Amino acid sequence: MKRLAAVLLLVAAACTGGDDAAAGNVIAVQTADGNIVVIDPETGVETRLTFDGGTTTLYSQPTWSPDGSQLAFVQSGAAAGPGQFAAGGGVRVGLQAQAINSSIHILTMGDEITDVEVETPIAGFYLYWSPDGSSLAFLGSDFSGIGLGVIDISTGTFRRIDEGQPYYFAWSPDSDRVLSHVGGDMYFLSTDGRTDDFPIDPGGFSAPGWEDGSLLYSVVRDDGNLLVLATTDGEETREILEYPDEVAAELSADGKTVAYVDIRAGSAQPALGPLIADTVNGQVEVAPEVTAFFWSRDGTHLLYLTPDRTSEDLLLQWGVWDGTTTTTFEGFVPSATLVARYLPFFSQYSNSHSFLSPDNKSFVFAGEFGGESGVWIQKIEEGVPAQRLTDGVVATWAP
Repeated sequence: MKRLAAVLLLVAAACTGGDDAAAGNVIAVQTADGNIVVIDPETGVETRLTFDGGTTTLYSQPTWSPDGSQLAFVQSGAAAGPGQFAAGGGVRVGLQAQAINSSIHILTMGDEITDVEVETPIAGFYLYWSPDGSSLAFLGSDFSGIGLGVIDISTGTFRRIDEGQPYYFAWSPDSDRVLSHVGGDMYFLSTDGRTDDFPIDPGGFSAPGWEDGSLLYSVVRDDGNLLVLATTDGEETREILEYPDEVAAELSADGKTVAYVDIRAGSAQPALGPLIADTVNGQVEVAPEVTAFFWSRDGTHLLYLTPDRTSEDLLLQWGVWDGTTTTTFEGFVPSATLVARYLPFFSQYSNSHSFLSPDNKSFVFAGEFGGESGVWIQKIEEGVPAQRLTDGVVATWAP
């Protein structure tokens, strides 16, 4: 573990005109040159957090803590390469490694920014904070395969607690354990590495959900697969969908609404199938075909991507469903980073990241409009064009 002085980061804020990078209405961005910046979308003030990104060093995976007071990201000792890919069924589930050496930075935002760098023996490629912010779980790889590590935020210490692939998981609301879906197994895993069996036969799906006492997962039945909500004791409380092949599903923050796509054999991104919202009052078709989808942090809005069928080019189009109405936006070309590292694994990223603003009035994304690339902010209003914010390949909004 390395504890780094805040002076350098304060100089960074001064150089960009910012005198406070405190938690609040800010966006973290991975730039095209492999650095991390945070930017105030209202003022445009940008605070550069790293400087040496490039061909030999890459900073990636900016991930906010649940209260927005801390920002974690990966530092890789070499630029991203093909890595190690853990693939699954029709949803192309899995996660991809970025480098063979890495550390994880944990920045505490405020009038003075402090940085704790934790060196990790496995090269991190996905970060996921516990709900109470006391732990940072991450997936990483080494020559033995993919491992799950946990960093204790109070001490800055790292522990590898599990391994396997493909690896998907969800934190418990109490932050004391995770529900892991690894290959053909599911089990509870405590932060100290202890496992408790969860005696089910998981069906074709990727990331589980865990919200407000409800688990979301799939089980094998004699005639196919069944997507269910259940208690932590395995008592099924709601049957969502019987399906033959694969499903991508996500649980809203209140544990009441399940968004899912029934992915039939032969389907692939960008057109996985219809997006359905299963609510306590019935089912609603949100969109006829989607590429990926993400809940807002409060579970009231569903952000999704769909192929833009109005264009001859290979464009994607954002849409937002607020539980009643849907708003769609102009087609764009997503950034290569978004396409390669986030969209194929959207069910897992929906557990840990948000592209929607805290008030659900805007969202942020990286891509190209009219030949101009960068990070864009889109207000959720019909007919309002997206506004370019800064250079970058991926961005995520602080809570």
